[in-house]
Amino acid sequence: MDHEPEPRSSHSLLTIFLSIFLLGAIFIFLVLITNGFFLYVVLAVFLMGMLGLMHYFLWGRALMMDTAGEREEAQLREEAENTEF
Repeated sequence: MDHEPEPRSSHSLLTIFLSIFLLGAIFIFLVLITNGFFLYVVLAVFLMGMLGLMHYFLWGRALMMDTAGEREEAQLREEAENTEF
């Protein structure tokens, strides 16, 4: 009965804080060596992500709910075809 001790939450918290610290240091380094241009890159990526999220909430989610019945019918039809063989 050789049980490994479960990791304590303080170890997980330390890992999270060290990761955040390292990412922050890398971010500051990139901002400094690019003379601030990296901030514009991060801003552009953030804005594209927000645009994609807005697109999903406005159209994508509604389309998924509208076509849920069709997808269920196609799945049942596919299962029926697979069981025939």
